[in-house]
Amino acid sequence: MIAYVTRHSRVCIKNLQSRIVQSVTERMGAEAAKGLEFRFPVTLTRVRAAALLDPKKWNISYGSAEGLAKRANALIAATHAKKFSLGAEDSQFLDFAIAFRNYLSHRSDGARETLRQAIAQLTGGSNASLAGPASNIGTYLKFKNAAGDSRAILIAQRFRSIAVAL
Repeated sequence: MIAYVTRHSRVCIKNLQSRIVQSVTERMGAEAAKGLEFRFPVTLTRVRAAALLDPKKWNISYGSAEGLAKRANALIAATHAKKFSLGAEDSQFLDFAIAFRNYLSHRSDGARETLRQAIAQLTGGSNASLAGPASNIGTYLKFKNAAGDSRAILIAQRFRSIAVAL
């Protein structure tokens, strides 16, 4: 996302200005918003783009593939944003990866159930070998497909293939 914003910052800056005006309008009123003046450079450095996209420095993250696509449409030019509108298999995988990350971070019953649901959604094609019981995460990741690749390797390969497409 940051790379695309640094290449073509116009959409991101327009979105940011709109959000600032909306925020000031809601908090201080329309008259205060009329007094706003913006001065952003035509191009953004990587550091500045990252600071604008993640002002609290908590990492740029998304709760789902759909959330990623919406954010991309708001921040980057349409020609690039369409790459973030993932196909069904890639969206299922990304939702699975987010659920997997959340489970590993929290280890809560709710996160485990969300992960199980995400695994159940993995169907066909590139995701078929990722489906299976996940009562023990270590066993789940070590399980090997017919070619002898573990699920951990398959997950890494899926990330790489999606990243290449972006």
